[in-house]
Parts: sequence; structure tokens; C-alpha cells
Amino acid sequence: MNSDLYYVDNISGKALPNWGEFFIRLGYKIVQLNENNKRTIIAIAVPTRAFSAALISFGVVVSLASNNKQITKSIYHGDQQFKYFSHLKTGTTLLIRSENKLISGIFTGCTVDKNDGIVKVGVKLPDKSTGYCVSWFPSHMCLQIPEANGSSAIHLPHIITENLSFINHFIPDEAIQNFLINSQIDCVITGKIGALKQEIFVTPFIAKSIDSELAYEQNEYNQGTIQDVIRVQRFNNLAPHTEIYPVDIPASQINIEHTRPFVTIFDGVNGFIKFREKFRNSNWIVILDRTEQRFRDAANIIDHDYLDRLNSQPFMLMDNIPSGLEMIAFQDSK
Repeated sequence: MNSDLYYVDNISGKALPNWGEFFIRLGYKIVQLNENNKRTIIAIAVPTRAFSAALISFGVVVSLASNNKQITKSIYHGDQQFKYFSHLKTGTTLLIRSENKLISGIFTGCTVDKNDGIVKVGVKLPDKSTGYCVSWFPSHMCLQIPEANGSSAIHLPHIITENLSFINHFIPDEAIQNFLINSQIDCVITGKIGALKQEIFVTPFIAKSIDSELAYEQNEYNQGTIQDVIRVQRFNNLAPHTEIYPVDIPASQINIEHTRPFVTIFDGVNGFIKFREKFRNSNWIVILDRTEQRFRDAANIIDHDYLDRLNSQPFMLMDNIPSGLEMIAFQDSK
């Protein structure tokens, strides 16, 4: 299985190297292993940590989102369209798919276009010059946000994302609206903010097309960043699915009551040694960079936990581990 995520080398779109695909598959795999009363612990010794946490989190978030297919209401059925929107309460929040954007707006009314008979929906949207304006869209472009506790998740008009096609390549249609409007911290990363920001928020990637190299040359491709998919809260707090804790903060600043991730990725030995007790109830992926001074200290902690594992039988997590990587995996109780 390939992820369809390609990197950009200033000449064309290139497939990720084997180790990059491996890290994404590892993110998928830990989701598949989810059991209520068990947690999975994976430790990987790597020559260098670059992009490992970013790609693992990509696999985790995509896998969890794809399994959580809460469908947003969409009205596509001919004569029912006008009936539905004519009874919709003014002020209801709608999602609009417009070009490569997903925008939230406020419903203002509906009409039937006299020229083509298409049901058009009036939506209040943000406007740079006037603040807000009302635009009219064909009804099939409008989706009602599912309500929670009697109120919509989003109330003010704004652009939710500008890289919808890139995101939609990895998150399926039936899951994407829920994914982009509802917050759920699936993944926590501990590490160095500067390096992680460059890899997640700055570095461009493209979604695979039929011929990604040719598509890149002809400027016909969907470009985005890992941030578009994993949605780190500190980089963009709209519907986040990931959070990063800098390795240099005190452990006391992590409020576990508000942070209960599915998986914690320790990007480097220092964050693992410092924060591991805060995340005992989540799955762990520990990235051990062999060049770090405290590599042996962290490896000893993993060895100790391994001796207390639930099952003494070998735990086969993944095969075809890339050359230069060493991995150990086991489970214990939450």
C-alpha cells in the first residue's frame, strides 16, 4: 500500500522513499491494533529523526478520520431541494464547496433561477472589502453541518480550508466535512518546534495523480502540506487533530485532562524521558535518534517496559522494515 503522498524536489513530484512510506504505514497500523484495554508501544531507532514524526502522524490522522465517517447532510434530490431549503431556518450554518475551498456560511434564503430552473441558496460569506456579502450557490454545493447539543459546530462565516482537493485525496468524501469542522486531538507529538514546523507547516507535498512528474511540470496537481491533514492546533486552531508539546517546556504545563490522544509520538529521546508518564493511557511511538546523547537512557527505559509486557510471545507488527531502522513493538494494559 502506497500513501499517494509525493514530495516536491523543485523539478517534479517524486514518490516518498521506502522509509517515508514505512512511517505512514506505521501510523495506519497502530490504529488497526486499537483495543480497549490495551495500548501498543513501538520504539524505532533511526539514523536521523527528520520527517519521521510528521509522516507517522499523517498516517494516524488519515486512518482515524477514514474510520470515523459521520456523514454531513447533503441535499441532492431534485424537487426535494427547494422544499428542504425553503423550510430551513435563516441563520443555519452551511458548508459550501467552492473551487478548492471549503467555506462556512450563514443561510439567508433560497430561490429558483428563472433561467435554468436550478435551486439557488443564498449564503452570507466573508468578504475582504465589505466584511460580509450574500452569494448564491446551486443547492448541490451546500451542505448542512450536523448539529451537536442543538447548535451547529461553526457559527461565523469563514474559510475553513483552501487546499480542499489535496485533503480530499486522503480523507474520503463521506468523512471530510466532519473532519474539517470538529476538533479531536488524535495525536500528540513531543519534540522541537522549529524542526517540526518546517516539516509539517512549511514543506510542500503533492497528492499523487496518474503521472505526478508530468502533472507537476504542467502545474496540474494538488499541492498542500502535512499540516493541511494533521491540523496541528498551535499552527492553526480550527478543528485541530494534532498537538505538539515543545520538549523544552516543564512537564507540569501539559494538562492531561484536556489532552487524551489516541497516540503520543515522542520525537526524540528527551521528550520521551521527560513526558512519558503524562501519556501512560495512550499508545506510544518512540523515535530514538541514535545521534542523541541520551539515546542509551531512553533505550533502557524501553527495555524495562518490554520486560513487563502483556504477552511474552513475539509481537509481529510490520515486515519489510527499511534498512537502517530497528524496531521493537509490544503491548501492555492501560
